[in-house]
Amino acid sequence: LEAQMRSARQRLWFNVFRILLAMAVGTVILAPLEGWTLAYSIYFSAQMLMGAGWVDVMPVTTAGSWFTLLYSV
Repeated sequence: LEAQMRSARQRLWFNVFRILLAMAVGTVILAPLEGWTLAYSIYFSAQMLMGAGWVDVMPVTTAGSWFTLLYSV
């Protein structure tokens, strides 16, 4: 039982790391690409990862649109 709990914790932390890494990548690339603040970029990255699909913040440049297309897949 203890080994199963340790394995579950490891999987949980690995998945948390993957989500934070994905948010960081989206934030770091989109902020300068779109000229957004860090807060806007974090908000947009979280929105894309959750699949919320709100359109209050969206890329306006061609490069940002292409990155978002690849990022969302």
